[in-house]
Amino acid sequence: MQTNKLDGTELVEGVRDDVNKVVVHTIENLPAGEHKITRGSGENGLYYVKVEYTGEAMIQLATPEISYDASTGVVTIADISDANGIYYTTDGTTPSADNGTKYETSFTVDDGTLVKAIAVGNGTTTMSSSIAEKQVIRTGITIAAPVISVYNGTVAIMCASKNASIEYSTDGTTYTAYGRAFTLMEDKTVYARASREGCTTSEIASKAVAAVPAGVKSKTIYMGFGSFDSPANIDGFHTLKGRAGDPAEGYSLILNVSGKTWSSSNAKVTMANNETRTAIKGSNGAQTILRLPEGIKATKLTLYSFINAASGTRTTGWREVNGEDLTSIVNEVPMGANSDKKDYLTNPDMRVFPLDNVSGEITFANTGEQVCFVIALDVIEPSQTVTISDAKFATCVANTDLDFAGTDVTAYTVSEVGETTVTLVKTDKVKAGQTVVVGAEAAGAYDIPTTTEVFTAATSLMASSETEVPVTTENSYYIVANGDNGVGFYPVQTGTSIPAGKGYIEVPANSAKGRFLSFGIGGGTSGISDVKAATAEKGEIYNLNGQRVAAPAKGLYIMNGKKVIFK
Repeated sequence: MQTNKLDGTELVEGVRDDVNKVVVHTIENLPAGEHKITRGSGENGLYYVKVEYTGEAMIQLATPEISYDASTGVVTIADISDANGIYYTTDGTTPSADNGTKYETSFTVDDGTLVKAIAVGNGTTTMSSSIAEKQVIRTGITIAAPVISVYNGTVAIMCASKNASIEYSTDGTTYTAYGRAFTLMEDKTVYARASREGCTTSEIASKAVAAVPAGVKSKTIYMGFGSFDSPANIDGFHTLKGRAGDPAEGYSLILNVSGKTWSSSNAKVTMANNETRTAIKGSNGAQTILRLPEGIKATKLTLYSFINAASGTRTTGWREVNGEDLTSIVNEVPMGANSDKKDYLTNPDMRVFPLDNVSGEITFANTGEQVCFVIALDVIEPSQTVTISDAKFATCVANTDLDFAGTDVTAYTVSEVGETTVTLVKTDKVKAGQTVVVGAEAAGAYDIPTTTEVFTAATSLMASSETEVPVTTENSYYIVANGDNGVGFYPVQTGTSIPAGKGYIEVPANSAKGRFLSFGIGGGTSGISDVKAATAEKGEIYNLNGQRVAAPAKGLYIMNGKKVIFK
């Protein structure tokens, strides 16, 4: 039910007109003058106003004319004949015979002051005028230094001096015109200055901005309206369910207010990595519940959004995320990507919210005007699949922190690259982004569990890249392969590229490394120091973890320092 108010007083009783499908409120003996009808935040609809007047018509007085001297701030209000006085305010409130100061002579105000004035009628033959407004903009003054506000790497800059133009810089040298809040992805210092024609430019303000760290993640799930099946009412709430085959499969988006509905904005939003999704349009002010699949943990929520309204409307922002009250942040760092802005889709509002391994569900809600949004969610999956080929060895780039202890796969860091041997050191835990060699006694796909335990990564000389790595120098890059000499590190041919996500080691181009580098396994494993150089006693057999085996099954083993296959 809507909350309707007349001049701030709630209209609690009304008669329903079922024919015209409206509720009628009748107010009698309403005094002459201006009246204001309002509704609750986020509510919409139409008002039909009918005024019945009995008695002689009154003449409305002319609106007062306000002028000022820009160099001094002296304000003058022209006289209105037949008025019972002119009243003015300088605090933003509405003037009347009961509020404000009666104008007698000119007065002086500060820069930016909003002066309002009204000519008061006698209530019999004349009614009060409309409200006149004039904002005083001074010349010859020094503009106030901008105020820089920051939340989770998002920066908003404001200036107390009205109509001032703000510029900002992240290097203290090159300045850009400031339009609306922006989000930094790395730590920087933001500088800002403000200017206005006829005035002295402000001092430079500065503030160190800490971006939200990248954090640990398995992957990022991008969710727009097209990521979900058609909306449906489930348990009385409008719900979007992740579409089968989409990365959002298993996720649900619930509008946590009965009777409110989801819809498409029909507008594609571009995110920081140039991913695009059609924005989701919900209901203003309603809380959203993002339900996660079982076993998934969320580490960061990024919301890309725009305001489905013209600029200059209500202050808008995310008032709550996962139970945290952000009402004060809405005012300090408001959104500004309104739908009447030229770049609101290619440069949407971006807000980043770190999450502490949240499972189950995440909530968020906005305030102000209607917000259309796209979701980017960083998650940790329960495990990462590692594929081992028939060669029994491979490389693995950890998407998140992994724990190999207790699995059938052994992980090795590269501790040293010798002339003929690469030294591998066994490790149980691998940090996100780290590249390691992995081995198993049988080919197959293995699920390695993720871990949230805090640990220090073992040093490794292996690397990988999110993009292809071109090879231009002979014998400079080596990858794990099963070649003529068995499994080991082989040089990548010049003129080719190492695929994205493939592990490799890089050696100096002028080094005397061989064409083949064998594995030397150490770091707590006994019996094996160099696969190519026999160090085990004659006849003794070891598995790839360096454990002595009395009765080997089928698979790859080390015997007399050489790789052998038992069939």
